[in-house]
Amino acid sequence: MFDDKGGGLGLLLRVTVLATICGCAHAPKRSAPPGSNSHPELLEPPMPPSPAQPQRAGGEACQLGTIYFAFDSALLDKQARDTAVAAIACYTHSKMPERLALTGSTDPRGTEEYNLALGHRRAAAVQTLLTTLGVTTVRISVTSVGEEKATGSDEDGWRLDRHVVATSE
Repeated sequence: MFDDKGGGLGLLLRVTVLATICGCAHAPKRSAPPGSNSHPELLEPPMPPSPAQPQRAGGEACQLGTIYFAFDSALLDKQARDTAVAAIACYTHSKMPERLALTGSTDPRGTEEYNLALGHRRAAAVQTLLTTLGVTTVRISVTSVGEEKATGSDEDGWRLDRHVVATSE
């Protein structure tokens, strides 16, 4: 999984995880920029929380969990990056699956073709992050279901539809 002959990646990963754990306990509040005419009630609601530590299914192997995205975006926010870093740190102490499948999803707004492409870009963004953390690209597959599995009917539901889920193959 890792090519860390000199120990530098392991040290970097430990420092990153430690910095993540010791970082701010509260996310900054989203508000309109000073002097803007924006109304706070029109701002997009915050993303649902991703677990700060990787989930464990009954004490078994680590899981990456679900990574959420903002509307019409494939950019990973700090919370998403922290979730991935924590999961990879967990995998350094337990067996990582041979292969990970990353499946991107979107909310139902937009055309089917656009949403399939956006779901793929989201999954590819998570793949890029995982490879920078030391997971080899050949172990990760990227797919998109677009809006196919969307269940939301308003903004609160739609923000839950915008995600990438990692499963072991």
